[in-house]
This record gives sequence, C-alpha cells and structure tokens, in this order.
Amino acid sequence: MLFGLIALVGIYAAYAAVKDFAYARASGRWPTAEGVVLSSPNGGKLLRFAYHHDGVSYEGDRIAFRTRGYIGSPPPRSPGSQVAVYFRPDDPAIAVLVPGGSGRRFAIWLALAGAAVFVGVAGLTRAMMALDFPDVVARPPRGAGAGTNGATSNASP
Repeated sequence: MLFGLIALVGIYAAYAAVKDFAYARASGRWPTAEGVVLSSPNGGKLLRFAYHHDGVSYEGDRIAFRTRGYIGSPPPRSPGSQVAVYFRPDDPAIAVLVPGGSGRRFAIWLALAGAAVFVGVAGLTRAMMALDFPDVVARPPRGAGAGTNGATSNASP
C-alpha cells in the first residue's frame, strides 16, 4: 500500500513538473497587462496582485513558476506598486509576474519524481513476489545454517 502511494505521488509530481515547465516556457510569449500589487505579507513571500483583461478583473498570487526560480530582480512588492502581469491568452486567470523556466530545475523535479516512481514500483514488485513466491523471497541467504560458519555438523553425540 505504501509503495503504491509513493508511485502515485511520483506520477503526480512528474505531471505537475511537466505542466509547470510547459507554462513557464510559454509564459515568455504571453501578452502582458498592467497590474497592481494588492498585498505583500510575510516580507513579500506571499504576494497578491490584480489586473484587467478584456474588461474582466483577475487576481493572482504566482510570482514565478516552480521550475523558474529568480534570475534578476524580483518584481516590486509594496502594495500599490505597478507590475507587468504575463497572462495565458486562452485562460487569462493563469498569470505570473516573472515569466520563463529553468531546464535545470525542471530536470531536478523530474528526476525526483522518477525516483519516487521507481521506488514505488520496485516496492510493489517485491511485495507481489512475496505473495506469489513466499518460499523464494523469504528464504535465508546462502550459508546461514545452524553453525557459526554456515556449515552443519553430522557428528553424533
């Protein structure tokens, strides 16, 4: 059960990394709108901003995509500051202040997700083998006999 959960978490993490990286790479070509910072608690780590597109107001909180990290100076963080908001043309509710993505960070996310899938599948395989072939999987290692060196004695008392 635990290994199945690990494999599912790895699959979801891989999906999230691929989706995030695809958005991050495309965001450099997205149109921009003029936005304003609404709030910036916790020293700017959580930032809310508002922007308009085609007469509709939107709010967002994504500074950059996970696969990007910061390269250069971050956007202004004080409430009321003007910011450029990059938004997805076919879904303007998806927006970011700092566009772009890093192939290196994407590779790290994908490697970690792949490792989780591998561990999960390997654990499930081992558990299934234990159910199907209990005598093979539970057999003690060779040489682990009754004696101290693994050899058995045929001497009579």
